[in-house]
Amino acid sequence: MGALRGFVELAGQALRSKRQGGNVVTFDAGLTYAIDLDTQLDVSVNLGTNRQTPDRALAIGFSRRFR
Repeated sequence: MGALRGFVELAGQALRSKRQGGNVVTFDAGLTYAIDLDTQLDVSVNLGTNRQTPDRALAIGFSRRFR
């Protein structure tokens, strides 16, 4: 298998009014690696788009589908 793919996204983790703390929105870019049809590794860099969102973060993930 071994498929390497890239992605970019604009993600809204929390969409709230200013009274409720404001929106939390990030711009993300990263890579995924499919080990097999049911298993994936990923890494991404997340950049905050406003003052309510952390400036940057690094994320590493592991996903497994169970049938």
